[in-house]
Amino acid sequence: MARTRGSGRIYRQKHSSNWWLQWYAGGVRHQESSGTAEYNEAEKALQRKIAESVVFGAPAPASLTVANLVEAKLKNEVDEGFKDLKSSRQRWENHLKAELGNTRVRDLTAKRMREYRQKRQKEGAPPSTVNRELSVVRAAYKLAWKDDVIRLNDIPHFPMVSEKNRRRKGFLSPEQYQAVFDACMRVGLWLAAAMQTAHDFGWRRGEVFPMQVSQVDLGSNTMYLPDSKNGEGRLMVMTDKVRELVAQCVKGKKPTDYVFTRDGNRPVKSHYKSWREAMREAQVPTLHFQDLRRTATRNLVRAGVPKSVAQQVTGHLDPKVFDRYDISDLADLQDAKKKLDKSAIPAAIQN
Repeated sequence: MARTRGSGRIYRQKHSSNWWLQWYAGGVRHQESSGTAEYNEAEKALQRKIAESVVFGAPAPASLTVANLVEAKLKNEVDEGFKDLKSSRQRWENHLKAELGNTRVRDLTAKRMREYRQKRQKEGAPPSTVNRELSVVRAAYKLAWKDDVIRLNDIPHFPMVSEKNRRRKGFLSPEQYQAVFDACMRVGLWLAAAMQTAHDFGWRRGEVFPMQVSQVDLGSNTMYLPDSKNGEGRLMVMTDKVRELVAQCVKGKKPTDYVFTRDGNRPVKSHYKSWREAMREAQVPTLHFQDLRRTATRNLVRAGVPKSVAQQVTGHLDPKVFDRYDISDLADLQDAKKKLDKSAIPAAIQN
């Protein structure tokens, strides 16, 4: 099919054996290599580019890279007041940037991301971690599309790793509690107090560690979260154990100081290393800080706290997510068996 005069052209550049394409979309001139030295194939490629421009609009500029989109996305998160800014930045800086940062937006394909996924899995990254990393790039592409920076057609398929049956089910049992608490206390009061707060209330690590002294009122025996991941504040009456530990943590501090600090009132930039060391000492090396949230959910339900109140304590807005955290262990199942045995109806007498 003949092209409309003036819609584009095919030409050769110096020192290139391939034909180059030039066409216009939205009043902007676009140029790129056809990737072939065959004129007829280059002609077909140019016609496809012209057709795509008519249907989908102008393609992403050749100079636009994945790094440009992700940096714009991270800036948008700051402007919008997102809660998990540090995680997104770390995922980008630690792994994605070196692998995908310089890739042109129009050149990122599902195949390229599958290669990235396979590389990270070989390095030992769990499926959930790989998916969260790819989600950073996917969100950047979607934001760029909403802002009319790229076309919908420029967004590639993002091949996520299946997380089916990989959901964590760990929690801290009553038998393990004392060993874990003692190990945390040997690391420092800050870790023991943070652990107890998460254990009793099921608060997220991103809610516990940034807490300031002004959020604690020993007079009314309360702790307050002005904001959280779900966008709502929460007020909690402290348990006796939490109050005892937190009172020691805030002693002599200013309202703007952090509640949980290392020796010398130093902020806790990362708790991971200290937590892992304590868990190894307590002989529960696979226990994560997040598992305390699951533990609190389970304990609240077992204690007979109404589900609606328990959700307010832990900050679960979705009942389905709350139910997912309320897991059972072997002791629960054995207790259920005993109750069934006691209430069993005698079997029918056979003729």
